[in-house]
Amino acid sequence: MTLRTRLNASTDIELLGLVGNITTLTQLAATDTNSSVRQSAAEALGNLGETELAITTLTQLATTDTDSSVRRAAAAALGNLGGELAITTLTQLATTDTNSFVRQSAAETYERLVLRQLGEDWGRGVSAAAALNP
Repeated sequence: MTLRTRLNASTDIELLGLVGNITTLTQLAATDTNSSVRQSAAEALGNLGETELAITTLTQLATTDTDSSVRRAAAAALGNLGGELAITTLTQLATTDTNSFVRQSAAETYERLVLRQLGEDWGRGVSAAAALNP
């Protein structure tokens, strides 16, 4: 498969929202030899929705990929998906990654994720209070 085909595949899967093809994206993200393909696949995984496979793959990419652009894309994707593993991974990247751009991106993504989750929790609290006090 050519580089252009692999890049197009990750973009096409994202545009179509084919959740069944998360397996294809995770394979591209984890094993492709071209960093642009891995980066594109990571971005697509973050836009398709939360699955355990996507989060596991993105965590692995964010913490071990040799290319900083792939680690940054994986961190941003984790921020889109959320969850405890995303928060843990973003904290780790923000404090220990060897690349300053990855550290900064992870810190900013962490902040957005935490604020989003606080807002959701606050919104649920207000709804619960309203339900208790008609």
